[in-house]
Amino acid sequence: MLGMHHELTHSVDRKFLSPNKNSLSEPDPEWEELNAPEFQYYGKDNFLQLPNVWHPLPGIMLAYGASLLGEDKAVFGALIMGWPATYNLLVQACQTDPFVAAKIRLTVSRWKQFWPFPSAENTEWKIRMAQSERDCR
Repeated sequence: MLGMHHELTHSVDRKFLSPNKNSLSEPDPEWEELNAPEFQYYGKDNFLQLPNVWHPLPGIMLAYGASLLGEDKAVFGALIMGWPATYNLLVQACQTDPFVAAKIRLTVSRWKQFWPFPSAENTEWKIRMAQSERDCR
């Protein structure tokens, strides 16, 4: 389930960025402002320097998210819509890490614009968006 939502987040990115550009490396100043000061993405080869643990750095939930801007966003999308256990780890992080909380709020905002689901209040999508907003204010 995490993989599906990870890839869906890349599709959402393509909607907000130029569809002809690579959403993994296309600049996104609004997202980049939400990183911890002086944070730099590690790149596809160097992110393995980070420990393979949950929340290895402020604002980063998985080491893979520290590789590229687009992967950072996709990790958040996957965790928001993922299994309850991984969602709970995300919520624990957002309650103590303002960078994580801000990234969740931006992800939810963009997803709601991407797929507003008018009149579908009881769908899993709407429920997760509302839950994420409540849990990570």
